[in-house]
Amino acid sequence: MTKNWPDFFGIGSIENRFMNMSNKDLFEDLIWPACAGNVIWAFFNLVIDHKTLGGADLAARLTVLFWLGLYLVFNWKRHKGTDKSTSYVFADSLHFVTVVFFAIASATSTVTITFLTWSLAALLFVSVVAHLKGVWPPYEENQHFKLAGVNGAGLIALLGYFLPGLAPWHLPISLGLVIILWLYVRNCIPGYRQ
Repeated sequence: MTKNWPDFFGIGSIENRFMNMSNKDLFEDLIWPACAGNVIWAFFNLVIDHKTLGGADLAARLTVLFWLGLYLVFNWKRHKGTDKSTSYVFADSLHFVTVVFFAIASATSTVTITFLTWSLAALLFVSVVAHLKGVWPPYEENQHFKLAGVNGAGLIALLGYFLPGLAPWHLPISLGLVIILWLYVRNCIPGYRQ
């Protein structure tokens, strides 16, 4: 027997609201905002509780979370209204898990820079594979290879971890490079920039 919840706010029963959501509604109305909320929480958690982190470590973590938040704003706006196929949902789900995992790890002072490097690499790797498979827009022939290359450049920049004196700055450099290249490349793809 299904319990019908009272409609206090005029939105229909909670059961009907969430159980009957389309993939499009689920991602646009629930998952994207929840993911962005985790990044914002991580950023302000670091601002408030930063006593155990050193100056460069704290600044690098805040910068990379800023870049991640900026990416989420641009990408959510661009993807709003896009049809969500099964492969899109699978790729975006993996993407969101890696984004949230990285954001929360960044806000945790006991997490090492090595661990953050690997978790950012996982996030970028998921993006590379999803673009190579063509599950995210643009769907036009061969355009997705350009976006896979943008994320691949971020993976290469993560190798800065091994250069003396660059860590922890390799994290915001890597993600910043991805954002800047993405903003440039999206202008070169017809119909991609919205």
